[in-house]
Amino acid sequence: MSLKVDLSREDTLALVAEANLAPSAHNTQPARWRFLPGGRMLLLEDVRRRVPFADPTGKDAMISLGGAFEGMSLALSCRGLGLGAPDLGDSPGGARATDDDPYRLVASATVLEAGARDPLAELVTLRRSYRGRFEADASALESVHCIVDAEEGLSVIDAPAEIAELARAHDRTSYRFLQIPELQAELYAWLRFTPAHPDWHRDGLTADCMAMSSLEARASVMLFRPRMFRVLKLMGLGRLATTEASQTRSAAALLVLHQSPGRGWFEAGRSFYRIWLELTRLGLSACPMSALADDPDECASLRTRCGLVRTAAVINVLRVGKAPPAGAPKSPRLPPDELVV
Repeated sequence: MSLKVDLSREDTLALVAEANLAPSAHNTQPARWRFLPGGRMLLLEDVRRRVPFADPTGKDAMISLGGAFEGMSLALSCRGLGLGAPDLGDSPGGARATDDDPYRLVASATVLEAGARDPLAELVTLRRSYRGRFEADASALESVHCIVDAEEGLSVIDAPAEIAELARAHDRTSYRFLQIPELQAELYAWLRFTPAHPDWHRDGLTADCMAMSSLEARASVMLFRPRMFRVLKLMGLGRLATTEASQTRSAAALLVLHQSPGRGWFEAGRSFYRIWLELTRLGLSACPMSALADDPDECASLRTRCGLVRTAAVINVLRVGKAPPAGAPKSPRLPPDELVV
């Protein structure tokens, strides 16, 4: 039987830093950790990092938290350790553990002496979200099909006409969401256009990670401000400022991640992270097209397009391809001492 493990402060800081490299919506990094005697570990959500207008049900937060839990499992495996099965805590809609505590219990598990190194662990520092145009590479599509054949819960869309159609659908849906003033203001709060922003090195979506030139970034500081964005919409220019159609059309394929009904978003987040690491292992880069997964009509269309049952849940859509040699910059991350609470 595996022994429970107590970890030093140095160990926990290194582990949470690695776990925090998991993808999170808007790079909000909501995962917090608490380590108890006897090897018990708690995964908590910092509810102050929610985006309630963009994610009213908590779906994206739970996917992010599931990814963080998987990230912790990967980090532990590098040290000859593992995690027991998680005991899930509050429901996604739960606000706080107590009235004056900003941390909501998501899951608990026991750190164990167990197992070999997870082969995906070495890819954690290499994974990036690439938002630019992909290179033309005939081998990329073959690699995409390799992972679809090997993994459950994946459907591939690779016909150029269908990719172009979904590029238009994604732009249309994203822009419709951004016409909600509260949602657009919420997104703006997580955008980091220049290094002068106080949180440039900490969290959010930086201009370089969004594949913006310095000129585009300087202009966006003003154009994406909620008041100015309303003016752009009135002038009919809002769509031009938000389109990603050319980037989407450059993809080798679109991957639709889905799961059967009844499987929670926390487990979906764990699978999502591992699939993205598998893409990294094959030399591919990816970027989420979350608007398609967040819109009920687009989800229904995707289910029909992929031949899924009506009750299948769409986790996300990734545009996938080969990034240029320079690749994508690293996303900012919070310092590890802020993640252990």
